[in-house]
Amino acid sequence: MTQDQKRKESLFSEKVTVRGKWVAVMNSIRHDRGIVLTSFHTRCFRKNEIHEFIVCDSNAIPNKPINNIAYLGFGEIIEGGIVEVGDIIYLKNRPLGIILGFDETHFPNHYNIIIKSEKLITGLALEIKPKDIFSISFEKG
Repeated sequence: MTQDQKRKESLFSEKVTVRGKWVAVMNSIRHDRGIVLTSFHTRCFRKNEIHEFIVCDSNAIPNKPINNIAYLGFGEIIEGGIVEVGDIIYLKNRPLGIILGFDETHFPNHYNIIIKSEKLITGLALEIKPKDIFSISFEKG
C-alpha cells in the first residue's frame, strides 16, 4: 500500500473495526461503469446488512465518474460500525486498498463500497470464498 493510500485524517479518535463475511464472489471488470460517489464521507453499516464491494484503479478521482472497476462481491456485515472514506479494507489480514467512497445506485437495497487499489482485481482472482472474513478499519494518526 502506497503512502497516499494511508489514512491522513479522520473525524474519529477511536472506532471499532467493521467486520464482514463474503456471501457472493464476483468475476467481472468494466471500463464503462460511470460510478458517481455520494458527497458523504461516512456511512453506518449495521449487522446483517449486505453491501457490494467494488475496486477501482489508483487513477480514480472522487468527484469524477469512475469507469474502470472490478467487482469483488457482496459482503454481509457481521460486526457493524462506521466506515469512513480513507479507511483500509483487509482481505485475509492483508490490506487491499482504501475506501474511496460510496455509491447509492442500488440504495436502499445496498450500497456500493468503492475501494481504491493499486490494480483492478476481481473477487475470483483474489480467491475470495463465501464465508471468508474481511475487515474495514483505520490507522490513527
